Amino acid sequence: MNDIINLEQIRRYNRVVRSWFTFTDGSKNDSLENVQKSALRIVMRYLNLTPTEVDQNQFFKMLERIGPQNSEALFSESQIHSKVWLGKTLIELKCNELDNVAILGGWYGHHPLFLRHCGVNYKQVVSFDKDSTCISDADFLNGPDLEQEFRFKAVTGDVFSLNLENYLLSLPNGNERELVFQTVICTSCEHLDLPKLLKLVPSGVLVALQGSDNKDYVGHDFAYRDLDDFKEKCNLSTLHYSGEISLGPDKRFMVVGRK
Repeated sequence: MNDIINLEQIRRYNRVVRSWFTFTDGSKNDSLENVQKSALRIVMRYLNLTPTEVDQNQFFKMLERIGPQNSEALFSESQIHSKVWLGKTLIELKCNELDNVAILGGWYGHHPLFLRHCGVNYKQVVSFDKDSTCISDADFLNGPDLEQEFRFKAVTGDVFSLNLENYLLSLPNGNERELVFQTVICTSCEHLDLPKLLKLVPSGVLVALQGSDNKDYVGHDFAYRDLDDFKEKCNLSTLHYSGEISLGPDKRFMVVGRK
């Protein structure tokens, strides 16, 4: 695919370009041509790397909302590749009908977006992140699920203080929902003490975990030597899948199995 493929996508791209000028500071790098190139690069990356056309509306709306810098980080090639890899692997393992899902370190809540792209369905997703500034944007990105009986909700919280066996979710309508999580996903294990984290996960729960070997990036305090090192730290009772992919100079590891 070498160009935006239909008139609607062209219209939405132009809206992104116009909105991004509200984020600029008037420097040379913020010329119309540079903003157009930046927006086109992110849009084409998304359209090329995602396997279906679901949720394109939310994608374009999110670009307008968070601006060029955050969009480049959220929809980087490595972010898209790793989340699509997760979704496709769950499909291959026939784990495509999930019940209650806890996403730990969920950031902008983009995991469900790519799960839906790959055909993974779920009853409820709660995305936990300690950064409170991400919560409203995560809810926005998953707006249709938020509006549909609150199938998605982002929550600010320390993942090490969660009770995954009996979690009480506060809903925007003032009600509460008691949840038992059958699936736990964490794709940022290089940021977290994994053995400590997995102590919180009940036995038998399906887990999907990703980590990186990049120890030089800020916040990567728990980078892994290789796939074997990552598998050892996960220490799952049942291993359904393990693998690695190269993303530039870095390697990303993934395991899926039962705690």
